[in-house]
Amino acid sequence: MNYTANELDLIVTELVHRYDVTPILQHMGLVGSGQIAEIKNESDRGQNLYYQWLACLVKFIKPKQVVELGAAAGISTTMMAFELPKDSKLYSVDIDPSIAWKWMDREYPQVIKVLGDDLDLSIYPKDCDLSQTDIWFIDSLHTEEQLRKEVELYKPFWKKGTIVVLDDIRQPGLDTVWNELPYDKCETTIPNHFSGFGHFIV
Repeated sequence: MNYTANELDLIVTELVHRYDVTPILQHMGLVGSGQIAEIKNESDRGQNLYYQWLACLVKFIKPKQVVELGAAAGISTTMMAFELPKDSKLYSVDIDPSIAWKWMDREYPQVIKVLGDDLDLSIYPKDCDLSQTDIWFIDSLHTEEQLRKEVELYKPFWKKGTIVVLDDIRQPGLDTVWNELPYDKCETTIPNHFSGFGHFIV
């Protein structure tokens, strides 16, 4: 990929400005009203365009493989899966069986749900080649220790041009890790997420 992190954001943000969330909302029958407001960027907590930004990133890049660390109830999983090419894969990881993907009301053939600790590489299917991942979205346990461990564990799989997206980078501890990352970075906390949002390109 021949874009800088800033150039990539300009392209994706322009797509967001034209993005119609109406079709994807038909896939959100289990999602609460507060989260629907965030998806539509109508939340009273400020601008929350990051769900749309993720969908538009996938729509633009057309990745062959995505890895999501921290799926939670599955809103971001759905947003990315909706725009993912049919022959691509999204490995969606979460550790908590009580919440994992509970708001996904349909299955997507591209999505491989992985239940377990993302610091344990043995949780992935045997045919999963993490080095083929084009986009990583890290939104797991929001602690400095967890993020540091994830970066150290997964960075050997980051090929040149890999895009890594981080949520909540303005939370204490996570901001320290973000500031230390030695990559081409672009912070888009405004307008994407009140608690921090950014991406970098390896």
